[in-house]
Amino acid sequence: MANRVVRAAPPAAVDDGAAPTNLTLEIDVATWFVGPDGELIDPSTANDDGPNEGIVEDNIQDSIEGFEDEDEDGDDDHEDDDDEDDD
Repeated sequence: MANRVVRAAPPAAVDDGAAPTNLTLEIDVATWFVGPDGELIDPSTANDDGPNEGIVEDNIQDSIEGFEDEDEDGDDDHEDDDDEDDD
């Protein structure tokens, strides 16, 4: 079983007694079984000690993003977004 530490920037502190904090995790599962060449990976080859185990593990780790989302809009509250939609 793989563990994943998601680092928010800036870090989101969650302490006992502190005000609630909304965090959003985005997970892009579409990338998990895709090789470096863009070809699909047979999931059975990503089992323990399989030839694609490392690639799939890296893909899973790279597919997870976490960030503070106090307004619950699914966007990072601290991300500079100079190209917001103007419509």
